[in-house]
Amino acid sequence: MNSTKRNLYSLIFLIGLFSTSTFSQKKALNSINENDLQSHLEFIASDLLEGRETGKPGIEIAAKYLTSNLKKMNLTAIGEKNSYLQYIDLLHVQTDFENTFITINSVDGNIIFTNDSILNLNPTVEDLQLEGPIVFAGYGFVDSVNVYNDFEGIDIKDKIIMIMSRTPELVKNPISEDQQPFQYIGFSKFQYAYKNGAKAILWVFDPNNKYRSIYDLKEYLKYFQENYFLKENSNASLPFKIILITQYTANQILKSMGHTLRNLQIKINSNNKPESFDLERIKISLQIKKKVKEIKSPNVIGIVEGNDPILKNEYIIYTAHYDHEGVNKNGEVFNGADDNGSGTVALLEIAEAFMNFPKKLKRSVVFAWMTAEEKGLFGSKYYASHPVFPLEKTIVCINLDMVGRVKTHADTGKVLSFEIDVKDKDSLFVISGHQSSELIKINEANCKKLQLLPDHDDDQSILYQSDQYPFYQKGIPVLFYHTGIHSDLHTIHDEIGKIDYTKMKRVAQLAFLVGYKVACQSHKLVVDKPINKE
Repeated sequence: MNSTKRNLYSLIFLIGLFSTSTFSQKKALNSINENDLQSHLEFIASDLLEGRETGKPGIEIAAKYLTSNLKKMNLTAIGEKNSYLQYIDLLHVQTDFENTFITINSVDGNIIFTNDSILNLNPTVEDLQLEGPIVFAGYGFVDSVNVYNDFEGIDIKDKIIMIMSRTPELVKNPISEDQQPFQYIGFSKFQYAYKNGAKAILWVFDPNNKYRSIYDLKEYLKYFQENYFLKENSNASLPFKIILITQYTANQILKSMGHTLRNLQIKINSNNKPESFDLERIKISLQIKKKVKEIKSPNVIGIVEGNDPILKNEYIIYTAHYDHEGVNKNGEVFNGADDNGSGTVALLEIAEAFMNFPKKLKRSVVFAWMTAEEKGLFGSKYYASHPVFPLEKTIVCINLDMVGRVKTHADTGKVLSFEIDVKDKDSLFVISGHQSSELIKINEANCKKLQLLPDHDDDQSILYQSDQYPFYQKGIPVLFYHTGIHSDLHTIHDEIGKIDYTKMKRVAQLAFLVGYKVACQSHKLVVDKPINKE
C-alpha cells in the first residue's frame, strides 16, 4: 500500500473514530433530560421523605432510593455484599433545659435569682458545671493603640467574667445592623481572658444592640440549642467556657452593686473609660446538661471504573448532599427541592450519562451523595478522613449544591446571613479554589459549548460552605456549581414547583462534560496554584 493510500485510510479511520466519539457523547448528553430530573425530584422532594433530615426515617428512604437507582444503572458498589453505603457515626446533642440553670447566690449562700436561659456559645458533648466569684469587665476589650483596657485594675484569675458584645467604637460606629448578631462576638477577647486565667465568660448582647439575647434570633437559636458531632471527634472543642446569657440575667447580676447594663454602657461610652469591677456580694453557679443520642447515617457511593490499566487508579469524584432540614414544629416539611434535591437528582443523571459512555474513560469516576451537610459538612468531612478511594489519587472534586433555580422578582434582599443572588437562565456560579488554571479552561470551553455564562465573582466564602470544602482542604482541585442563593433557602417554600428543569439539565450536562474531559485525557490535570493542605 503506497503512502498516499495509507494516509487516506488513516484519515478515514480518524474521521470515523471522531464521529463515533461525538455521537456517543451526544447520546450521553441527551440521557440527561428534564423528564428524568423531574421524575427523580418529585420523589426526593416529596412530603413522604419528611425533609430528609439526618437521623430521621426520611433520609433512610432517600438513601434506599439512591442505591436502588445505582444498582439499576449497574454502578460498581464500594463494599461487601454489593453495598453502596459508607456509614458515619454522629452524636446528636441537645441542651436538657430541665437540668440547665444559672443561679445567683449571696455570699452567705442564699439564692437571689435563678433561671434556665443560658446556652453554650461553643457547644460540646460534655455537661458544663461551674461556680465561683464574678467580675464585670465591660466589653472585655483591650486596645493598646488607644490605651483602653477593660481588664485594668481587676483580677480575673479563677473568676467568671461578664462581658458585652462589640467594642466602644463599634457601638458608636456600627458597620451594619444586619451583621451585628455574630460579627462582633469577639474571639480575640476570649483569648485574652483565658490567657489571663479567667474560669469562664458570660457573654451578653450590649444594650445598644437591637438584640437582647440569642432568643431574639429565632432562625439561629436551634444551632445553639442542639448540635451534631462526628463521634470520633466529639471531644474536640474550644478550650474556652463561654456561656450566652440574656440582658435580663445580666441585670440581675449587676443589681447587687446597684447597676444596670445600660447605665454602665452609657458611662463607658461617654467617658471612653472602663467601668470594670468585682461583684463582691454574690457568687454564680451554673449547669448546662446535655442529652446525647448516637446516629448512624450513610454516604451513598458508587463508581464507574476507568479502562486504562494504570490511570483507572486515579479518580474524579462528583459530590452532592442529599440531606435537608426535616420538619418544623408546626409539622410543615422543608422539602428542599433546590437545596439540595436538585444536586441529588442531577448526580443520578450524570452517573447515568457516564454509564452510557464508559469505553473512553481512562480514569475512574466516583459518585458520592453526602449525608449531614446541613449539620456541618459531616458526610464530606468523614469521607475526606476515611476516603473510599485514595485522596492522593483523586484528581478533582465537582460538587453540585442548589442547581435548579432561575432568578424571580422575589429574589432580592437577604436570607439568613446571605445576600440573595440567583442567576438567570443562561448563567451559573462556578466557585473554585483557583488551584488549576487548566480546570478553569476546561470549564470555560464547555460553558461555551452549552452557551452558559459562568460567574466566578461570587463571594468566595461560599467555597467553605458546601461539600467541596473538605476536599479543597486536602489540596484537591474543586469546582462548585450552583445557581444562587434564593429567598426560599431553608424555608418551607423551597418546593418543586419553583424548579427550572431546563436550567438543571444544562448545569448537569456541564458537570458531565468537565468531568468527562478530565477522566479521558492522557495527562494528569495540571495544578499550578496548589494550596497549603490542612
